[in-house]
Amino acid sequence: MIAIDEAKGVSVAERMLTYIYAKIDYKIDIVRMPAKRAERESRQGNLDGELLRVKDFAKHKPLLLRVPTPVSSIDIQAFSHRDSKVLIENINSLSNYTLAYTRGRKYADPFKNIAKQDHALTSIKSLMQFIHLRRADIAIVDRFTALVALKTLKINDVEAVGPILEKRYVYHFLHKKHEKLVGLLNEVLIEMQQSGELEQLKKILEAEYLASL
Repeated sequence: MIAIDEAKGVSVAERMLTYIYAKIDYKIDIVRMPAKRAERESRQGNLDGELLRVKDFAKHKPLLLRVPTPVSSIDIQAFSHRDSKVLIENINSLSNYTLAYTRGRKYADPFKNIAKQDHALTSIKSLMQFIHLRRADIAIVDRFTALVALKTLKINDVEAVGPILEKRYVYHFLHKKHEKLVGLLNEVLIEMQQSGELEQLKKILEAEYLASL
């Protein structure tokens, strides 16, 4: 069994890893649980691993092994109200605007330090509503999570602006008892990455998830 954090968009990660494991003739069972519990259970060997985590997740967890090639990425982008006339060319453009972000999301730290003023919100939904009401110029957020929230809330006047400001790659982790699978999965991921199949799979699954909402 593989642990996964309880989060929006999680079904995309599940389907990606299920597809990848099928290429080495393995079927996986996925268990949803809070992030901290998932970390504890996989570290203790009660579960077989973690579906997707950032690169340094297992830095001080010697029993968890990272498959070297990333499975996907968290794409950090600015979102603004359609009528706000925000122009984002790069990270330095943020100094011209007030910024909102979701409290606890570490990816926002370097961006909020550049902005003219920053506001911390408690959830992605409240963040999108904050921008919808034009209480800040931009939100810094994971692009796909924002698109899910906007569609769920039926907000049509908030949209992505400018380029992807940062890509945070996410990796699959396995307990050491499954060390033999690390190389097999990495070979599959390298092949899929080089052929473009991995990125195409992500786009297809994200589009299907959004269409299902």
